[in-house]
Amino acid sequence: GAGIALATKSAADNEAAVNKYIASTGKAVSETDKYKEVMESIYKNNYGESIADVADKMRIVSNILGDLPDEELQSVVEKSYMLQDAYDMDFQENIRGVNALMDQFGITSEEAYELINQGAQKGLNQNQDLTDQIAEYSTYYAKLGFDAEDFFNIMIAGAEDGAYQIDYLNDAMKEFGIRTKDNSTSTNDAYTALGLNVEEVNNKFAQGGEKAQEAFAEVTKAIMAIEDP
Repeated sequence: GAGIALATKSAADNEAAVNKYIASTGKAVSETDKYKEVMESIYKNNYGESIADVADKMRIVSNILGDLPDEELQSVVEKSYMLQDAYDMDFQENIRGVNALMDQFGITSEEAYELINQGAQKGLNQNQDLTDQIAEYSTYYAKLGFDAEDFFNIMIAGAEDGAYQIDYLNDAMKEFGIRTKDNSTSTNDAYTALGLNVEEVNNKFAQGGEKAQEAFAEVTKAIMAIEDP
């Protein structure tokens, strides 16, 4: 009798959890069984404190990343649980970071998680804010022509060179990117003082991609070549 009661409660909990997920994400009621299966699979794989917790994490993923195929939805939820458990990363920030990498650099969720995991292993989560950094700054790196791997390699190089606050490095890159787009007198005067061709540098930054990277290298090389950088 106790076993039957427990099984009945478990089934009711599952039903309530999936119904809450459907209601909070605007999914079609006709898809309830499909998402219930995804939810139960995640929980059976030992992720989540409860079936309700899994449903809530699925809601976060769906609301940020939108509609995903069943397998990818399950994979994203499970990988974010792993990042949360391994590095104490906030679940929602994980998803925001993954979303930024996918949007800005056109990579897959799997590639995004691989980069985040590798970055954390190399010290980028030293202040417990790696995914927050990704969500905030990836757009500025993309506008300078860098890809996702470049983004992480620059952060890793900064950490290896002793930058305790990766935020300082990323903020400097953000400000650099803003300066390259403002076409202000002060920016153009700086290019001239560095011995660069103003029109040529501005054109390269405007083109983005490899040309923007080329201009970035020219400017930073010129800065490092003067007596007082």
